[in-house]
Amino acid sequence: MTEQEYRQTRFTRPQGATEILLVRHGESRAARVDEPFPLVDGQGDPELAPQGREQAELVRGPSECTSYRRSLCHQVAAYV
Repeated sequence: MTEQEYRQTRFTRPQGATEILLVRHGESRAARVDEPFPLVDGQGDPELAPQGREQAELVRGPSECTSYRRSLCHQVAAYV
């Protein structure tokens, strides 16, 4: 008996579909008891770790900051 194969193909967006780009913030600095994060509305608001700054820099690169992505890039750029 021949085994059946079920392959997954790479997703391709249908013609005319809208592309939505979701970007989560870069890596935050590590939590430490002796260095608490500032609070915003009662929630910790740590700054980005060096790796997170690199991640944000990659996202906000000049080729990414065009048309509909511009607003998102400005928000990310505020961290860099």
